[in-house]
Amino acid sequence: MRMVNGSGFEMSTSQAIDRHGHVFLVAVMKGTFEIPADPNEQPITAESQLPIYAADLFAGEPGLSATLVESDFSFRKRKCDVVLVGEAYAPGGNAVESLNVGFEIAECKKSARVVGPRKWIKSGQKIVVGESDPFTSMPITYGQSYGGIWQSDDEKIYECYDSNPIGIGYAKADPTRLEGMAAPTIESLGQPIDSASQAYQPWAFGPIGRNCQPRTKYAGTYDQHWQDEVFPLQPSDFDDRFYQCVPEDQQIEFPTGGEAVVLHNLHPEQAQLRFSLPAELSMPMAILTHSNKQFTTTPVVDTIVIEPAERRFSLTWRANMQLQRSIREVSIVACGTICKKWWAAQVFGADACSCDGIDSNEERLASLSELI
Repeated sequence: MRMVNGSGFEMSTSQAIDRHGHVFLVAVMKGTFEIPADPNEQPITAESQLPIYAADLFAGEPGLSATLVESDFSFRKRKCDVVLVGEAYAPGGNAVESLNVGFEIAECKKSARVVGPRKWIKSGQKIVVGESDPFTSMPITYGQSYGGIWQSDDEKIYECYDSNPIGIGYAKADPTRLEGMAAPTIESLGQPIDSASQAYQPWAFGPIGRNCQPRTKYAGTYDQHWQDEVFPLQPSDFDDRFYQCVPEDQQIEFPTGGEAVVLHNLHPEQAQLRFSLPAELSMPMAILTHSNKQFTTTPVVDTIVIEPAERRFSLTWRANMQLQRSIREVSIVACGTICKKWWAAQVFGADACSCDGIDSNEERLASLSELI
């Protein structure tokens, strides 16, 4: 299979199988943009494009630390995930003990309270959070949010907080064991963390682990029936919402272009950072099979990753097309702007032109939307 990329961004393809056993071609495009200094200006295509990630990126040791960005090779998503990777910054670089941070994009508005390093202390018969140290910047990941693991003294019982096993502060039935240990530094504005005897909702702006609630409830039932009758397919109760990597309050409708973005206390030099997504997000795509059948599909932006400190963001377009048997049926996947004569040669068998997929002569280039 050949990929002809006239988008100017990164492009890749893969094969996926749904729970019914249907085979799909999955095409992914990823574009990286610079956040302009003037919020009224259009974002600039970054000179250095981020790669399409084949695996998750973690804050530390894989599987034992917070996920920063998930692999770009997801199957499909019902909505667009908005992922924020970064830190909270005190305005003007003046140290603070706590700070409200947040972001807005389309119908998504999410905030958090970030506090400085603090520990659990004993107050009377209770274990509560102590005073926080001043800070100028603090990471915002689920590793600093409520959660974690609990192990009995005899090490025979080992349990984790299923909503966030890589977090801190989970004590199960023995809060006294937390005395002197680090307490969470990220919390919901409406649910301050104060007592070790209470459980709290984990709160951050990054991806939720695939082994965490609420994602695990969408993964389906893997019982004996599944092992005997369904494996290696997904269980019948598998839900596509499993592919969404962020909480529901960070999922928006697929953007169409021009959506405004506002970031609060997430940039080291600007307390409020404003910009808009590119005005035009259409990404025409055509697929040609070995039997010379031509198909079109419309990729959608289903993942937005914002990195405020780097003054950049990335958009991931994704498209799916059901196949008969396998990805080997596909001859060409083309997207963006390509050579007119070359495309005609592939589809209609005309004399091949001298260019090889992409041509610099503007008179011979056209968007796939014009050619199909």
